[in-house]
Amino acid sequence: MKISDLYSVVKGVLCEDPRTRDNDHLLCVIIWHKQLRATGYDITRMSAYDLMLKYRDKELANHDSITRARRKVQEDNELLRGDRHKERQAKQEEVKGDIRGIK
Repeated sequence: MKISDLYSVVKGVLCEDPRTRDNDHLLCVIIWHKQLRATGYDITRMSAYDLMLKYRDKELANHDSITRARRKVQEDNELLRGDRHKERQAKQEEVKGDIRGIK
């Protein structure tokens, strides 16, 4: 899935379900569910192994791409930012310093 398409999907989910604005795991699960349902899969009948194979074979959007799209959507639209947005922004410099310290 192209990042521009994923941007639209992520934006739609963030609009529909405010819980996803602060929860990347929930956001990914909802998007994967939508993708599987669109291709005719009944997730209630899938095993975890089947799900992992779909992810491995790149039939589901990459978690990193979903979260990257979420960050871009929230950068572009303040109304879709979660309650923890300011907290994450404040912690950003601490995380950058920690990463720079890795050798």
